[in-house]
Amino acid sequence: MDERLRMWQRFVEELRSRDAPAQTEYNTQVRFRAILGLLAVDVGLSIKNELVLDALDDQLRHLTAPGKFVWESEIAAGFDEQKFWYLYRGLQAQPLAK
Repeated sequence: MDERLRMWQRFVEELRSRDAPAQTEYNTQVRFRAILGLLAVDVGLSIKNELVLDALDDQLRHLTAPGKFVWESEIAAGFDEQKFWYLYRGLQAQPLAK
């Protein structure tokens, strides 16, 4: 669990950088967030990991905008849009750093 959280944290930090990844990379990397969500239901999260994930989610909401389901449409029914909101997001254009 900790390693998946670190991997997701590194990716969110990349999103915040000037050389942010492309939407296709987001579509691939967001699997770490989905796995964390599923594991949280099955085994739970420590309070520390829950706080880290909440902070990352806040950052992600500011870096993305509502969009279409990022994976194959055939599996969208298995991922509730309210619970798995991050799978229904697209990257926003980031302003260049001054």
